Amino acid sequence: MNGSLKSALRSEAFVLFIVVLLGLTTLSIFTSQFLVVFNIYVLLYNIALAAIVAYAQMVVVATGGLNLALGATGALSGVIMGMLMEWYGMPLPVVIVAGLAAGALMGWINGFLTVKTGINPFIITLATASAYTGTTMAITNANPFYGIYDSVLSWAQARTGIFPWPAVVTIAVALLLERIDLEAFVLPVAHCVADIVAAGLVDFVEVLFKVGNLKQVVVFASAKQKDGLALILPVTHVF
Repeated sequence: MNGSLKSALRSEAFVLFIVVLLGLTTLSIFTSQFLVVFNIYVLLYNIALAAIVAYAQMVVVATGGLNLALGATGALSGVIMGMLMEWYGMPLPVVIVAGLAAGALMGWINGFLTVKTGINPFIITLATASAYTGTTMAITNANPFYGIYDSVLSWAQARTGIFPWPAVVTIAVALLLERIDLEAFVLPVAHCVADIVAAGLVDFVEVLFKVGNLKQVVVFASAKQKDGLALILPVTHVF
């Protein structure tokens, strides 16, 4: 057994794969409807949506942060797109660009507040999540949109066998992330760690990079008190 195979078998991803496989096997044995085409389609559809959120969180976690506002950001972006379709009848390309721009703006607000205030991103995004959710409720009054374009609804529900067409977006994002150099995100953290070590603010630091194509990044640091300063460095683990 070669080294790469041994490493794969010992990885957390392989353990999770085994757990999922056992769960699928159990459900298929005891639930006769589990393996029907429509149910597999629904599972893949939900996995594709969850993966989009996971990708967004992965990039944030890679820099030692945490974004609790992801769901609220997606919800408000979707509400803005629905509003433009139902209330203003905007062309679909304009609606898509507006939704993407709204999400980018909300993400920028999170980053700007985190950097400028120095407050932990956990706290910042917890606050902005509440703000974005409140804005969503203010726009909709908890009522759904009924004027969504038929082309949008048709594409969102389209499938070929068990494969949902919206999963194409998930695959496209995955391929895009595969080409991103994660070092551009992580190396600034490593440099910061090196500066802090040089200043004698930490007792022990181990930095392990396996960056190639978004494989794995681990940053460990233990902090100590110095001149009344409590320093806590991030722990990052990305696959």
